[in-house]
Amino acid sequence: MESVAGALRDSKVRVFYDAFEEIELWGKDLHEHLAWVYSKAARHCVLFSSFEYHEKLWTNHERKSAQVRAFREHEADYVLPVRLDDAEITGHFAAVGHIDARVGDDGVRRRTPREIADLIVKKLPPKVLPARKSYIPAEPDELYRALDATKKAHKVAVKSVAGTFLGTLERMSVEERRLVLRVFRDGCQCELPSNVHVFLDMIRRDFGYQPETTMDMLYGLTSLGFTVQLKERSRERGGNLVALGWRDRHAYQDSTVYDYVMRNSLAIAMSMLELSQSKFCAHHGDKVMEDLDFVGLATDVPMAELERIAGVS
Repeated sequence: MESVAGALRDSKVRVFYDAFEEIELWGKDLHEHLAWVYSKAARHCVLFSSFEYHEKLWTNHERKSAQVRAFREHEADYVLPVRLDDAEITGHFAAVGHIDARVGDDGVRRRTPREIADLIVKKLPPKVLPARKSYIPAEPDELYRALDATKKAHKVAVKSVAGTFLGTLERMSVEERRLVLRVFRDGCQCELPSNVHVFLDMIRRDFGYQPETTMDMLYGLTSLGFTVQLKERSRERGGNLVALGWRDRHAYQDSTVYDYVMRNSLAIAMSMLELSQSKFCAHHGDKVMEDLDFVGLATDVPMAELERIAGVS
């Protein structure tokens, strides 16, 4: 398997193989990360079937994640089985066409690692382009749906505010973006549409920032349309809270659009961040914050587009 993975890498194919990812996987929750790789991120999963493969715990976990993807997406050729010996291919993949790489009567494998790699390359579409920077889909219909924006004027407002918020994020550091994401995603929403709030101690636990540091970072964003308020609470009630809001400050001539923007600026920004993370694990969600590639705001996202962000093929 490593020889095949190496041959694919030599062919400039982005390949996930655990021996190549030792540092990347170090300290990660492997159940979560591997499930994401095999059930969501990869374009194809090459299953090397052997007696040894079927005896290992992790390979069975990987196979089940791949099977979930094959059932969910109805992708007949997502899993590409390769037989290395006479071990029986069971379950859903038993009826899937495979490549025979078993050792023949002459003692030689019927397919070399290079030949297997070449066959895999032929299954792939044209090479995926590098990740984009600062991108919003032309038709962010997933964002419209999340906000129940069905009227034309409301869709115009949503897309305009999304563009403004993207410009706001471009002016922020990656650390500031992650902090805002944390507050908007996990904060209490009882005071919407003006703000959401979160305990400062929770931010300290998640990021290691002392309350004073958090407040300094957030106060530094007020020039970008954010509103920040410190709400004092006793320790018995969880300690101090920070309330964070945001509003698009552009002057809109259309009164319908203007009214919608005034009521929903914060909800649009929060939905953008939530949807941008929904198709990724925490690690690749961080990459979205770095690149600001909001391709996930569209419903029908081709796997190639997800690969742009994830760097997985």
